[in-house]
Amino acid sequence: MDRYCRICWNTENWRRPSGDAQRYEQGTFVATHGFGHEEWLLNPEWEIDGYRYGFLQPINKARGKLEDTVFSVSLYTRRPDGDREAVAILNNLYVPRKAELQSVKREYRRRGWLDQMGDDLQSLNIRRKAIESAPVDSFVNVRLQSTDVKVFDPRPEIVPGHALTTTSFRYIPYKWDGGFAAIEGSQPKRTTGKMGRRPKSEETRPRRAIGATEINPQHSRLQNELKKLLDESGKSVSYEENNVDLVVRDGIETVFYEIKMALTVKGCIREAVGQLLEYTHFPDLQLASKLVVVGSPAPDDKEREYLRHLRALYHIPLYYAQFEQTTKILGPEI
Repeated sequence: MDRYCRICWNTENWRRPSGDAQRYEQGTFVATHGFGHEEWLLNPEWEIDGYRYGFLQPINKARGKLEDTVFSVSLYTRRPDGDREAVAILNNLYVPRKAELQSVKREYRRRGWLDQMGDDLQSLNIRRKAIESAPVDSFVNVRLQSTDVKVFDPRPEIVPGHALTTTSFRYIPYKWDGGFAAIEGSQPKRTTGKMGRRPKSEETRPRRAIGATEINPQHSRLQNELKKLLDESGKSVSYEENNVDLVVRDGIETVFYEIKMALTVKGCIREAVGQLLEYTHFPDLQLASKLVVVGSPAPDDKEREYLRHLRALYHIPLYYAQFEQTTKILGPEI
């Protein structure tokens, strides 16, 4: 691991600005402007020639040294309660030269992505000009491939004793120097049996972010694109029937598709299962013969095993299919 980079707090999985971080920071760009340019960093919708582009404030702090280099980054964030947690590992991150960044911003404008970013800001009552007029190296400053993104789910807490817990809160690219405890393979903080028996505090306090429950523009775009693809199969496809994102019938079986925007397959399943069971069975029905969770993350071996285990253990016809948003391809059901 070459660098640790802080990103601002976000409850939209860093796919679009959420408007939360401003309440928890002082004296930063986020505190002043209400958003951070890194809040689109993990949006899988936008790729140019197989690459994603994004922004990391710490990289600009050392841009002169880092330009035209490749390294790995561990992303972490500071929670509203003040503790830090790991978000993702970005392998093979490249810091492009300015000419490439200028070309990327023009391409964002041409493809309408810059307008979408403006819409995201406008939904938070932030002026569109804040992103449209941003200097090119404050718009995007890093490049990577989707296969080099490893998201933590759940997010490990950076425990006391780790070097990041004794540093300042600044957005700078801390070096890996052998003194930082490894993040990969660590687990979220767990309570002991004794601690678990204590009554929970009844005071109001911030909690760790969970997946958004509202329908956001990215969800709607994915839903529209998926319907267009399923329509080509010649089957009957309907929107929002009994609250299901998409219902497909072919005269033999009925399939419910539920779209989720989590950053991992496990997260998509977690958010979708309760809804799908209710939609097909409440109060004593059997409306669907197959339940398919759709998301943009690619499944790993453990997630494939998890789905097989759920089907075998509970006899639920539950599957996951990846919808690759750049190629508009729906992967096989697993």
